[in-house]
Amino acid sequence: MRWGLGFGVWGLGFNFIISIITTIKTMYQPPYRVLWDAVI
Repeated sequence: MRWGLGFGVWGLGFNFIISIITTIKTMYQPPYRVLWDAVI
């Protein structure tokens, strides 16, 4: 139960980070586009 809860919280945090990265990628289109796609 505790493992499931911890993993759920970690998953939420991970999704939050991904959403921030996606927002940054949208804000900075080219010339950073290729660089971001290579990193992600």
